[in-house]
Formats: sequence, C-alpha cells, structure tokens
Amino acid sequence: MARRAKATSKTTTAKNTEKVEKVTDDYITSQEGIEKYEESKHEEESKISKKEVIDEVLLKDLKEGNIDAVSEHLQALIHNTSPDDLEKLKNLFAQNMLANTVKTGNKKDDQLSPDWRSGAYPYKNRMSRKNYEKQKYHLQVELLKLQKWVRDNGEKLVIVFEGRDAAGKGGTIKRFMEHLNPRGAKVIALEKPTEREQG
Repeated sequence: MARRAKATSKTTTAKNTEKVEKVTDDYITSQEGIEKYEESKHEEESKISKKEVIDEVLLKDLKEGNIDAVSEHLQALIHNTSPDDLEKLKNLFAQNMLANTVKTGNKKDDQLSPDWRSGAYPYKNRMSRKNYEKQKYHLQVELLKLQKWVRDNGEKLVIVFEGRDAAGKGGTIKRFMEHLNPRGAKVIALEKPTEREQG
C-alpha cells in the first residue's frame, strides 16, 4: 500500500497561471480500490456497448417496421446475458419507457386492458383530451397534405367508412372532415347493402 500526501504547488505555463489547492487528506492506493475502479470502469463500458447494440440493431428493425426481428433480437440478447446485466437492461428499458412517456404524453393513455387480445377495447383508459387533440391535429395536417396532392395531380380518391351500428363512424367522419375543404371533399351516406349487393 502506497501513501502519499498532496502538497500545495504553483504551476506556471506560458499561457496561464494556475494555483492548485491544498489537499489535507492522504491519497491512499490499495489493491481493493484499484479492483473496484477497474470493475466499475468495465461495467460502464459494457453498459455503453450493450446500449449501442440495442440502438443500432433494434432501432434499425423498428425503422424498417420489422417487429418480428425486434422480438428475435431481444430474445437472443436476453438469452446470453448474465443476471446482473439483465437487471441493467431492465433499468435501461425502464428509463427509455419513461423518456417516451415524457415525449408522447400521458402514460395512462397507452395502458392496455387485460383482455385486449380477445377483441375487446384494447385500452384501459380513454385518451386524455389534451393528447387526443394534439394527435388529431397532426393527422388532420396529413389529410390536408393528401387533399392538396389530390387537387394538384387531378386525382380522385374514395374513402369508405364501414362498421357496425353505433361503432363511431359518424364521429370519425365528422373529425375527418373538420379541416378538409368542402369544395373538394364531400360525404355521401350509403344505405346498408342489399343481399344482392352483398353477393
């Protein structure tokens, strides 16, 4: 074990004059301290490299819309990971989920109901009004772009809303038409198809 006491000194260079403060505590170097430092350094490097792998591979899959590949890559990553690394991965995903919640809005909006797989309404809660209006605005901007493209290119476009009674078609169409130009878009209500029309 080596013991050294730091003393006050003045360092003068051509560019600047810097005064080093006096340290009263002894600087102790031990084998245990060095081991702890090396372990923490390797842990940090491992964490960074794992995050880089996740960012590079999984984000590439997500951008390409390849959800099955995301699942496979995650399983491979988890399968070959030690328990302490698994804990770090869990924390990493939790941090990203928190960051995404901050970006997209209310986390309650995204909570799935327990029986969402059976065809019931998939979400536990209704979307908050603020988040709903924000997302609706962006979608309506896209509709305006579509309408401009249709008008500029002289195209014709038919959008059919089909659904059961009281499924919310009327409200959807109302919101759909909120910002569309009525000179270029019109709503036509169709009767229920006859047996002959149904085929």
